[in-house]
Amino acid sequence: MKDKLIIIDGNSLFHRAFYALPTLRTSKGIYTNAVYGFTTMLLRLLEDESPNYVITAFDKKGPTFRHEVYNEYKGHRSKTPDELNSQFPILKKLLSAFNINTIEAEGYEADDIIGTISQKAEKLGIETLIVTGDKDTFQLITPNVKVLLTRKGISELELYDEKKVLEEYEMDPKKLIDMKGLMGDSSDNIPGVPGIGEKTAIKLMKQFGSFDNVFNNIGELKGKLKENLENYKEQAFMSRKLSEIVINVPVDLDLEKSKYCDYNRENAIELFKELEFSSLIDRMEIPNEDNNDIEFKTLNSISEIKKALETVEESGDMSINLGKRTLDSGKDIISNISFASDVENVYFVGEELLQKTWDMFHRILENDEVKKICHDAKKINLLLNKMGVKLNGLEIDTMIGAYLLDPSKSSYSLEKLAMEFMGYHMQSKSEDLEYYTCEKTKLQIKLKEIILSGLKKNDMITLLNEVEMPLIEVLTSMEIAGIKVDLTELETLSGKFGEKLETLTSKMFRRVYIK
Repeated sequence: MKDKLIIIDGNSLFHRAFYALPTLRTSKGIYTNAVYGFTTMLLRLLEDESPNYVITAFDKKGPTFRHEVYNEYKGHRSKTPDELNSQFPILKKLLSAFNINTIEAEGYEADDIIGTISQKAEKLGIETLIVTGDKDTFQLITPNVKVLLTRKGISELELYDEKKVLEEYEMDPKKLIDMKGLMGDSSDNIPGVPGIGEKTAIKLMKQFGSFDNVFNNIGELKGKLKENLENYKEQAFMSRKLSEIVINVPVDLDLEKSKYCDYNRENAIELFKELEFSSLIDRMEIPNEDNNDIEFKTLNSISEIKKALETVEESGDMSINLGKRTLDSGKDIISNISFASDVENVYFVGEELLQKTWDMFHRILENDEVKKICHDAKKINLLLNKMGVKLNGLEIDTMIGAYLLDPSKSSYSLEKLAMEFMGYHMQSKSEDLEYYTCEKTKLQIKLKEIILSGLKKNDMITLLNEVEMPLIEVLTSMEIAGIKVDLTELETLSGKFGEKLETLTSKMFRRVYIK
């Protein structure tokens, strides 16, 4: 697997965060909405992409070489609001706390740094993901370079690769520079050729194949389009030059400096406290005890199981994880169980002994006085249902709790949550099944405390207890019961819809005079 580099367009994401979020200020009056939005995006990227290297590129204040080419370049842009400017030093401090390399270069824009670094990374065989709201970076896309484009502020992201660009623009990424030369770019005050928009530019590129060929074959065109191309040829070539991202900025790709490794969470949390980012503090909180090793006991006798279950009943708490095995018949059965009363008493039972003692587990799983901690309780409920068991006394599903804290995540796996909330790297399931299963059981107990703390701070405990937890049982019951379908009625409807479709199709073709 190739190493992965994420290059963040700092200015682009920072501006988007500022305008996407309502004004936020600390109790001391410090503006923080842009920093908060940028940070949530950063944490999401680190979680979802698991990069080996991270770099943030920034524009450097002052004119660039493009202003020398065209004095009016970006000349229409209004002054950056003071509320946003005041947050830049805070952002730089935050990136430093996360040990993220930042790069800027006098006379160049962030796009040029991104272009240069991505080219250097490609030569080293590193896969690069550019995160930006600027479509200009599409010209940098190659088999090893992709763009993650922000949509609707910073909450939605869309991945662009060579195939996606070809589908949307009907040309290779490199030729987008030619397209921009013809149509210009109003956001950067690049003039292009008057009267040529994106559709016309794409049409010309498809017809002639390249920017130069368009001007070499002006004689084949007619009317105002031909006239404008002749009159504004010099402006078009200038626009193309302005649109092209340079890839020879005098900056180095320092892999050691850009390596993303575990940062100092204490420093990050202190900064979050200063900025009053309480929801982010909950995601970063570090447990006091050392969790680098999971201690558990594999139970090998009925007497040991009986004693362990008595410990659980006395405590009134039970974190559980079930393993499953699919039989040749296609039926799933429970192949192992891990359970714990607290982080000090974690147990594992294998399949053979579990079958002999299942009645003991049946009883405690249905005991609603023993409060259960699960991750993805619906899946556990469905598996238990096949064994004739109903899970009672569910206190919290850590997956649902994490969702309530942040519904924007792409994944709520225990592995992701352990890394995000505790900085804990879980062992691979393939390395040691018993360890992995007990590891999950113990981590659920730790996550429960962190998640409940966050929900309390956000006044969401009632939502968890009165809506989300009861809903799990409802959804499980619905999935078990299924939906009764009247096949005869569906076939009748299908016939009616088919006839209606044929009638409408015939009418549409007649409207446009097509037989």
